[in-house]
Amino acid sequence: MTAPASQNSVKMFTVSMGDIADAIKAMRAAGETTVRYNLAGQRVSDAQKGIVIVNGKKVLVK
Repeated sequence: MTAPASQNSVKMFTVSMGDIADAIKAMRAAGETTVRYNLAGQRVSDAQKGIVIVNGKKVLVK
């Protein structure tokens, strides 16, 4: 899609979320451990690679 030379081809938009804090998550205590599960629901070690479930969320571990 090409805009005519006489028109400004730059579009601008603004996203406002108000007072919502974004990307701030609860921190864990230093001694607290997290339990990891594979997609079959089996408990796995921290060294497990692939898709694991940590705190109810799927995470890709490389």
